[in-house]
Amino acid sequence: MPLTEDEIIRARRVLDLISPTMVVEWASEQLAAGRDEPQLIELAATYDHSAVVVDGLLDDLLGAFQIEPPDEQESVLYVAYAIARDILDNRVAASEGAQQIARSRGGRTSDPIILGLLGLAYDWDDGLQANWEGREGAQGRLEEQIRLSAAELVESVDNPE
Repeated sequence: MPLTEDEIIRARRVLDLISPTMVVEWASEQLAAGRDEPQLIELAATYDHSAVVVDGLLDDLLGAFQIEPPDEQESVLYVAYAIARDILDNRVAASEGAQQIARSRGGRTSDPIILGLLGLAYDWDDGLQANWEGREGAQGRLEEQIRLSAAELVESVDNPE
């Protein structure tokens, strides 16, 4: 089952990739898009943008759907999943997505797919610095490998065994 935006936002907070103020703004956008859960309304309406308050309200929102807040390991997976979806939906270039995963604490996981994406991100960096013949072809192959790994990651989360 695909992860919800609520779970991904909470994962980004666990990893401190977005600020509490950004979460409140996200909640307001969700209300404007038609959602109306009481916990979301409370989150969007809070004037206290401290991490403790916003994270607690976000946990209350997840709790309304019987979803446990993710721990750090799950958060790494959830954020990588969201970036992989962006790669597959062409909202971000494959190489940039792999870099985003690397910057989002992707190295703090033992997930083989995420570790493979990190390796591809490092290969991409090495390729940009190299001055070897056929670099353009190699970059195209790396982009394709990143897209394939992103598809594998999304599939593994959406349809766990």
